[in-house]
Amino acid sequence: MEKEFAGLTAIITGAGSGIGLEVAKGLKARGATVFGFDINPGEMASFATYIKCDIGDAASVESASNEFKKSSKGLDILINNAAIPKDKVPYLDANYEQIVELVNTDLIGPMVCSQLAIKYMQKQGFGKIINSIKCLFYYLMRLRINLH
Repeated sequence: MEKEFAGLTAIITGAGSGIGLEVAKGLKARGATVFGFDINPGEMASFATYIKCDIGDAASVESASNEFKKSSKGLDILINNAAIPKDKVPYLDANYEQIVELVNTDLIGPMVCSQLAIKYMQKQGFGKIINSIKCLFYYLMRLRINLH
């Protein structure tokens, strides 16, 4: 397999399972140094360095960022992938606190992670951010579809 990501460092949010884990496997196989920000390490141990992070909590993101700074000199790729699973709470049954958690994790969290990543990338003069829009978009589309 070609090592086109050799020498690059990536953070993947939600790297402990699902799409995030698969992306971590792919980047690692292609030579990247991978860090996984997640609330649980899941199965990432062979593919990414685990850093505990709840992206729906700004203090947790800041703490994870500080931990990352101890282990890496730069950041080339951020993949905002973490999300609240769509089957955790059906949107129409969600209470206010669950909606706030959903918005914090699926919308505000990626914005905060991107803000921190851009600071690294500006210093380097390059970098890429990929946003995986999953659950919040799914809920909004389902709501639209169910109303028509």
